[in-house]
Amino acid sequence: MLQSSRFSQLTKWLGRRSLTVMSGKELAKQVATLSDKEREVFISELLRHEDIREDLGDILLVRDRRNEPSVPFSDVVERLKRDKLI
Repeated sequence: MLQSSRFSQLTKWLGRRSLTVMSGKELAKQVATLSDKEREVFISELLRHEDIREDLGDILLVRDRRNEPSVPFSDVVERLKRDKLI
């Protein structure tokens, strides 16, 4: 069944995503309740939105780099000045 109430709620959320804030954990919980077909359709629809694709890419990048050592902001600024980028 492709029109469960959860699927309808999530697709409505997607349509007004700029007005609604939902945590990633909450979204994952809600998507997990969808049937396989509903999940496939929802994720396909989600990926059609460039801003959401970019956000997902950023999240994956941060997750992949979370164990890298941090660099103080002042060091970053010095490096950019040294390289004449600022």
